[in-house]
Amino acid sequence: MSTSSANPTGEKREPESLKETLISIIIAFALAFVGRSYVIEPFVIPTGSMAPTLNGAHMRFHSAASGFEWAANPRDYTPDGRQPYGVQGSRRSGQPITVDDPVTGTPFSQADVPLRAGDRILVLKYLYAVLDPARFDVVVFKNPENPQENFIKRLVGLPHEEIWLCDGDLFVREPDSTDPEKKRWRVQRKPRRVQDEVWWPVFSSDYTPLDGALMGQTWRGPWTGSDWDVSGHAYRTDSSSPGDLTWNNDAWPITDRTPYNDPIHGQRQSMHFPVSDIRLRLGVEPDETGLNATATLIARQHVFKADLDGTTATLRMRRIDSDDWTVLASGEFKGFTPGRITTVEVAHVDQSLELRLNGKRIAYGTYDWSPTERLTWATNENASRDRGLPLAEPETYLAPQVSWSFSGSPVTLYDVGLDRDLHWRTDHDSTGYSRASTPDTSFTLNKDQFFMLGDNSPSSRDSRMWDIVDPWVAATIDDRIGVVPRELMMGKAFFVYFPAPHQNLGPIPVPDFGRLRFIK
Repeated sequence: MSTSSANPTGEKREPESLKETLISIIIAFALAFVGRSYVIEPFVIPTGSMAPTLNGAHMRFHSAASGFEWAANPRDYTPDGRQPYGVQGSRRSGQPITVDDPVTGTPFSQADVPLRAGDRILVLKYLYAVLDPARFDVVVFKNPENPQENFIKRLVGLPHEEIWLCDGDLFVREPDSTDPEKKRWRVQRKPRRVQDEVWWPVFSSDYTPLDGALMGQTWRGPWTGSDWDVSGHAYRTDSSSPGDLTWNNDAWPITDRTPYNDPIHGQRQSMHFPVSDIRLRLGVEPDETGLNATATLIARQHVFKADLDGTTATLRMRRIDSDDWTVLASGEFKGFTPGRITTVEVAHVDQSLELRLNGKRIAYGTYDWSPTERLTWATNENASRDRGLPLAEPETYLAPQVSWSFSGSPVTLYDVGLDRDLHWRTDHDSTGYSRASTPDTSFTLNKDQFFMLGDNSPSSRDSRMWDIVDPWVAATIDDRIGVVPRELMMGKAFFVYFPAPHQNLGPIPVPDFGRLRFIK
C-alpha cells in the first residue's frame, strides 16, 4: 500500500519528512512562546483584594435556606500565616467555618470546606506601550513594595490628576490644567460595563427562604408595608392604594459589608459603612390599567424620586428640608400592561439617577457636587469631630432610607431586589488617614504615575495604604510612595479563562465553566 495520498487535483503528495514535522513543531512552540511572552500571559489571582470581581484562593458556600451561593476568604492558615490550608474548618480542630447567608442574614456552620484556587486570568501584555491606560481598567503590575510580586487592582487615578475618595466615590481634578472645567472637582462615573460588574446584592426576594422558620425563629425580610403580603418570592397587594413598601434599615442596614471577608482570621467584620449608591429592581405585573409607581430614596439629606405615572417617567430630587424639586430627567412611559411583567431598575450611583424599563434606559440625570459638598450632605451634623478619626468611622455617615409606592391597581411584584455599589473606604492606621481619603490627604499624581484600588476595599492593600517603596524601584524608577509607575505596569486583565475549579468532583480539578467571563 502506498503512503502517498491524492489531492483534489489528482496529483500525488509526498509524505512529510521527519525534518518538516520537527520544524512545524518548533515553529508552533516558538509562536506560543512569543505570544505568551509578548502578547498574552496567564496569571493566577492570589488573594481576594479584587473580590467579588475576581477571586483569590477561597471557599465557596451555598445556603440551603435561600439557594444563594458566594465566595469567602480562607480562615485557617499555616503557622507562619503565609499559606491557607487546603481544607478549612477541619473537623479535627472542632472549629467549623461559620458564615452568614448574605441575603437572608441566616448563620450556618460547615466543616471540612475545600479551598478553591484563585481565578486564572489572561492579561494583554504591553498594551500600554501602544495605548494609554484608561480609568477603571483592571491592571496587572509589579508591586512597588516588592517588584517580584505581581498585583492586580483597578486603575482609578491618572497622571497629573488630584484624587479624593469621598463617601465611597472617586473625585478627580487636574489642578495644573488651563481648562477651568478640568480644574474643578468632578465625580468619576463608572462606565455601564463596569457598573454592572460591581453591583453586589444586598437582598432579593428570589432568595426568600422556602422553610419560613430558621434557627427557631420566623424569618422576616427587609421589606414591610400595610396591605402587602411579603412572605414569599413574589410580593402581592390586592389593594389599589396600598401603603408604602418600606425597607427596614434598622434590621437590614445597607452597608459596604463584604461577605467575602467574613471568615478572615475567624473574625467577623466589625465596621461597616453606610452606602447610599444603590440600585432598586423589581418586576411589576398589575391586574388593571392605570398603575402608578414611585421609588423613593432619602440619602445625603436629599430626597430622590423616580415617578412612573402612566404617561411620563420623571427623575427628580430636592433637599430634605425644602419643597422645591429639581427635575433631573424625564422620558416617555406608556404605562404598565395588565398581566405582563415589566422589569424596573432605579439606580442612584456616582451622583446620577437612572431609570430602566426591561433593560432599556428611559431617563438619566446627574447632579454635580464637589467632595466638600458631598461631605457636608453625607455626614451626620451631630457627629463629634474630636474623637480622633471621624471620617473613618461609619457612624459619621448618614444611612439611606428606601421605599416603593404603588396606586391605581392591585399588583404583584417579582424579584424585588436591592443592590449596592462598590464603596471605596476612608481608612486609617496609626499614622492617620489613608492616602487620598480626606481634604488634607488628597493625592496628586505626577507624570507616568497611577493610583490603584482593590474592589474589595475593606481588605485591599493598595495605593491608599502602601508605606514603602522597594529600594531598587526607588533608585531606578520612582521613589514616591502610593503610586504605580508606568514602568511597572504589565498589562490589562481581560478574561477569566479558568475560574476557580471544583475540587470535590473527583481527582481532576474541573473548571467552573459557568464563571468564564470577560473582565470589566
